Amino acid sequence: MPNGTGTTIKIRKNALNMATWDPVLLWYAKAVAVMRKLPLTDSTSWIYQAAIHGFEPANPYWKLWAKNQTLPGQNEQGTFWRQCQHGSWFFLPWHRMYLGYFEKIVRKIIIGLGGPADWALPYWNYNEGKPSRKLPDAFTESHLPPPDGSANPLLELSRDSGNDSQPFLDERRISLKPAFQEHQFAGGTHVGSQGFGGPITVFHHSGGSHGALEGQPHDQVHDMVGGVMGDPVTAGYDPIFWLHHANIDRLWEVWLKADPINQNPAPSSNWQKFAFKFNDGLGNTPTLTPHDVLDSKMAPFYYQYDDVSQPAGAMPPPVPMVAVGAVRPIIEGHMPEEPIPEMVGASSEATPLATEAKTLNVRLFPLSGPLRKLGAAEGHFRKAYLHVENIRGKGRPASYDVYLNVPEGAQQPAEQFYVGNIPMFGLEQASVATERHPGNGLRFTFNVTETVNFLKAENQWNPEVLRVTFVPTRKPKEGAHLEVGRVSLYYT
Repeated sequence: MPNGTGTTIKIRKNALNMATWDPVLLWYAKAVAVMRKLPLTDSTSWIYQAAIHGFEPANPYWKLWAKNQTLPGQNEQGTFWRQCQHGSWFFLPWHRMYLGYFEKIVRKIIIGLGGPADWALPYWNYNEGKPSRKLPDAFTESHLPPPDGSANPLLELSRDSGNDSQPFLDERRISLKPAFQEHQFAGGTHVGSQGFGGPITVFHHSGGSHGALEGQPHDQVHDMVGGVMGDPVTAGYDPIFWLHHANIDRLWEVWLKADPINQNPAPSSNWQKFAFKFNDGLGNTPTLTPHDVLDSKMAPFYYQYDDVSQPAGAMPPPVPMVAVGAVRPIIEGHMPEEPIPEMVGASSEATPLATEAKTLNVRLFPLSGPLRKLGAAEGHFRKAYLHVENIRGKGRPASYDVYLNVPEGAQQPAEQFYVGNIPMFGLEQASVATERHPGNGLRFTFNVTETVNFLKAENQWNPEVLRVTFVPTRKPKEGAHLEVGRVSLYYT
């Protein structure tokens, strides 16, 4: 498909709509096999590409992958490795750049093998009902089809789930509703929503608060697949990583088209101007800004998705246009005046989480700030946010489902009390202080407005204490440890 520049636009398609060994997937598998045979110093090698996202020489997998290999020099490692942006408003554009150059490398290898010049990276759309909540079949086969018959390079044996070809993704944990109810791309400067795309940061490799789309479904899918996919340091080694991130990239486009008020940060913002350097695998070291990749159909990547329609049931009602000024940046890059959230409750000490459900009592405070000045009653608020802060740990703990005011003695928390899930993707890196971040752990924000209103309507709200229950989703790995530093509730 031409784009007016004479360059053909490549079409990224849903892998779940393909036959097991559709040519798109078979060529991908063949290219992965080639890349895995290349030395670690080759920037087009599979391991080098994984190291761009994350690298830790002490990690057991990296010890295995780098064994008997010569590593690039320290300057090259410092420039191109461990560059992924997480907990940042750069999360989406950086990963678009990363996938774009990876796709170019794979396409060049495929062409060299005699494959099509218009090959494009497929995506894994897991939001189309239960049949879609499994790995594409090509990623679970043990061997490539005849006449090749060699071991399938798309099968990653370290995965915790998915290799049995059965649906395994938890519908609640991959729901798009939390992300698509956000109409501001960037998180506010105050506590509250972290925005669709993440909080405003400079270069940010690990830790902190995750934007709505990054928190769910991005982190959740990494966590549920597990294995090397469950750790940012090793995630790029699993071939499904790239299809997962292609889908996250696609969901950015879906969000932009879902409502006219959904917009990227303004042209004058630092977001559009911040530069990242890449090794493109062709001997060049291009520098890109988010502004350079806003239109995927143009240089340098020339691709688009076959489907950016709204997933059924994912979208909240569109915000009326009269409210536009309250939820988006105006054209000169100035942010609208933010409603200042008021803390109405917080726990007092760190709480370890283990293999059993844990309920934490959060003391609630009388209103004393902006909401009180409105002359409002305690229930007068536009939105309510639950923050789970300073989540630190080691190893591979379970993820935890979070519930509010579960009745005492309940054997299984009912669905109406559920507000979200805390995934463990990136936990260890966020818990260790480095030159780049202080090691204060992960932080997740849940919009609990509907749940709080429900509890009040059902007379299940105590104005003095909020009960927050954490329920593990599986047995943690041996030796794992996890604690939550603070749980807080804010109204705006």
